[in-house]
Amino acid sequence: METRSVNQIKIFSLHLNDMRSSKIEILNTVAVACSEQRLRDFMEEHLAEEPYRDEHWSKVFKKGSPLEWYNKPWSGDRAVVDGWIEEYELQSYLSMKPSVVNLMTDEPS
Repeated sequence: METRSVNQIKIFSLHLNDMRSSKIEILNTVAVACSEQRLRDFMEEHLAEEPYRDEHWSKVFKKGSPLEWYNKPWSGDRAVVDGWIEEYELQSYLSMKPSVVNLMTDEPS
């Protein structure tokens, strides 16, 4: 019998919808991290003090932030999803999706 060892890591990904998209119901992977709390903190860090209008857009995330053009998830929405991935796949995935914020090594101390 053949066996092999595969190193996997658990990742958490933040999924939000881009308000500029013609398919606003489609959720996009916005960021990945080692913990759900890190992604929730990331959203909190970028929340504007209060919702604002930017021309004809209603926004909740700070202007210029990586989340500016995304809608905040509705209460009860599952914006953070977890899963297991092989280590080598993470770098491959991130290189194909340069817009995804990589918080895997940016854990707060």
